[in-house]
Amino acid sequence: MTKLRWFSLLVLGSIIYWLLPIDGNLVLQTNQQAGWPQIWFERDAQNQQWVYVRDNQPWVYVALTLDGTTLSRDQQFATGSDPWTWRWNTTGNLTQADIRFYHDCDRGCQERGSLMLGQPAPTPMPRQSTLLGAVFANPERDWYGRAAWTIELAYALRADESQWSIDALASRVAAAHKAGLRVIIRVAYDQGQSLPPNDDETALAIFLRFCQRLAHDQRLQVVYGYSIGNGYNSIGENTLTQEPLTPAWVARMLVGYGVAVERHDNVIETMRGLNPQLKLLVGPVRPWSNDADGDWTDPLNQPWLNYFNSVLVLLDQTIRLKHAQQINVAPDGFAVSTFGWPEQSADPAQEPLRDVYLAQSGKAQRGFRLYRDWLAIINRYPSMANRPVYITATNTFHPEQGQTPLENYPNGWLSNALREVSGNPQVQALCWFVDQPFGQQWREWSLSEPQGKMHEAAQEFDQLLR
Repeated sequence: MTKLRWFSLLVLGSIIYWLLPIDGNLVLQTNQQAGWPQIWFERDAQNQQWVYVRDNQPWVYVALTLDGTTLSRDQQFATGSDPWTWRWNTTGNLTQADIRFYHDCDRGCQERGSLMLGQPAPTPMPRQSTLLGAVFANPERDWYGRAAWTIELAYALRADESQWSIDALASRVAAAHKAGLRVIIRVAYDQGQSLPPNDDETALAIFLRFCQRLAHDQRLQVVYGYSIGNGYNSIGENTLTQEPLTPAWVARMLVGYGVAVERHDNVIETMRGLNPQLKLLVGPVRPWSNDADGDWTDPLNQPWLNYFNSVLVLLDQTIRLKHAQQINVAPDGFAVSTFGWPEQSADPAQEPLRDVYLAQSGKAQRGFRLYRDWLAIINRYPSMANRPVYITATNTFHPEQGQTPLENYPNGWLSNALREVSGNPQVQALCWFVDQPFGQQWREWSLSEPQGKMHEAAQEFDQLLR
């Protein structure tokens, strides 16, 4: 058959398709080998819209996305056998859609087939980078063409729960990516438990399987990076045992400290082995926490700084040891937390530009400029010096003051915080905690649903993006 005849048939098929009603039983073949899988859609007598997928492989863990949103599969629908068929319900627009079918989602969804309906979306204009971002950033906000940041959250023990499932995470990531946001996912073991408890190798194995699943999932390939853990040094982030993680255990989990070099059961090797493009970040230590100290004392000799310094001593030892065996376990950067204490400044809005000290802690920073103490420790070790630093949580709530931003936000504070970090090229992000609240949590901090003085913060955040 000539190329002209093939082209004529293609044009004719396209015309017939666009003339058909949406509730037809049209089978649409993807460009996969041997014509599998097949994708089509129907509307039933109750006016429900269904997307069907038929394949010649008996997949068990399957998923379907429509424009990036993971649909809910009809678990009652009989899949049959050879070929097997699954279906999903949707209210989405099927005249203009990107449909993707995935398998092996228990280990990290792998794309099996896709179908584009309508005209492809135009290539977006390049976005201008900004340090600004937020935890749970609202993708519906006007970002004014900025490539801002959003921090998402994933729990290993809740990977299949509705709100915290990997499917829900993938949908949020797709929405953020469509809005031009750069996504960092903070990975935790469970709510109230930053990482697996001390010396619990069984819990670590569970956590590593979860990390493997994240790194392998093709729906998450647009993720910028992963921040591993948070608040290792605090009891509040280690509620399963009511004891902070030891620096040695943190280094064991992250890079394999204390076990044979030939073993690769650590977070960085596990995730990097599956996706070398990922940026893997050491998660934040809890600021100003006295819950844990460290054996390797920082010159400023404060528990939170000694702890962080001790973690980095052990990371550095392991990085250099493995580097000699041509194994790269150096992190790609660090996520840190730093919060303001506007009440400690005569001009509260100027607090990010001022040193805040207390007599009992000497020259250790006790306000927003704590980020400088974190940087000093990171840059002490050649294996990690000058690595990018991402401030993944900041606001004006200080644990020693106890006032939420709803009560104490001083107009201009965020502008000055941005001004302060913009002078340091090592700092890549400044993210407000939070933008969208989850349920009733964190409403006093929310930019998208402002109350009290948060109205001023929300307006300032918007102006800084412009």
